[in-house]
Amino acid sequence: MKIGKNFQNHGEIERWNPQCVDIGDNCLLGTQSKIILHGPILPYRSDNKVVLGDMTWVGFRSTILMGTRLGRGCLVGTGAVVQGHYPAYSIVAGVPAKTIRKRDAEELLRFYIIRFLMKTVLGTVQPDWGLLTINNIKYALGHNTDEPFDDSLDLDTMAVDDVLKHYDIK
Repeated sequence: MKIGKNFQNHGEIERWNPQCVDIGDNCLLGTQSKIILHGPILPYRSDNKVVLGDMTWVGFRSTILMGTRLGRGCLVGTGAVVQGHYPAYSIVAGVPAKTIRKRDAEELLRFYIIRFLMKTVLGTVQPDWGLLTINNIKYALGHNTDEPFDDSLDLDTMAVDDVLKHYDIK
């Protein structure tokens, strides 16, 4: 089992087959959610791992089945039953789970500011945009990763205000 830094586990990860779990940095497994690590998929498929990319959040009472890959920055809705591969920055919900849409830049940066920079609960405060640095933006948007949010931006030459203006934020 690989677990990245700042993982918040409010759910349950089965003890069976711990080698099948790879959780990135800054992830959350919501209350009463479960990662199931047994079942008929294990002996028959080579893609039986559960992978949560960096900054992935799994909502209340969701179930993650073997063979699931949630890309960087995914958000799983309450009560979803998730199995399969989902692209980075997706919002995933339903039974069975489907991709609803891609998260937008403002939503992603608000999430990053409130949860990681302000260290508070989403929905209780407005983001303090003054806390953002270009390095925060690079991390939140997956700059120089295999899963960039927007690979058309040259974040190495942009300032915070340039990025906010590009996405029409504030």
